[in-house]
Amino acid sequence: MAQRDLLNRSLDAGKDVTQRTQDRVEALLKELAKNAEDQANQAQQSLQELVDRSRSNTEHLVETIERELRSQITSIGNDIARLERLIESLLGLPSGAAKKQAAVKKAPATKASAKKAPAKKAAAKKAPAKKAAVKKAAVKKAPAKKAAVKKAPATQAAPGPAAAS
Repeated sequence: MAQRDLLNRSLDAGKDVTQRTQDRVEALLKELAKNAEDQANQAQQSLQELVDRSRSNTEHLVETIERELRSQITSIGNDIARLERLIESLLGLPSGAAKKQAAVKKAPATKASAKKAPAKKAAAKKAPAKKAAVKKAAVKKAPAKKAAVKKAPATQAAPGPAAAS
């Protein structure tokens, strides 16, 4: 019986060790799970802080850019007004009259340029017609005259741009 008691005590000791080991492992796993959850919460908080800070910085940057744009636009408006006054003083016009006179000057200039454009188009249409006539004549004439005809359009092309200028 002594051997049985020794065997039972050994088995009980083994069960106790196994039970304690299992309890420790479970406690460690619970602690690890809690630490992982805490770290996940900290990471989430850090991420939220980063997003908030980024949003705040973006809003601040947009405000700064808008303020600078307003400042630049105001400055440009002031420069334009100053230049208008300078132009008026150089032209010897009373204030505000330069705008009216500029509007009056622009209308005739637009009409004149519109009249010139069709004249140029008509000249452009005539030039291809002349070339076609020269080519037909060149086909009928002797080869020596063809060379002379080739030189002629080159001299005709040169005055064309000069006349257009």
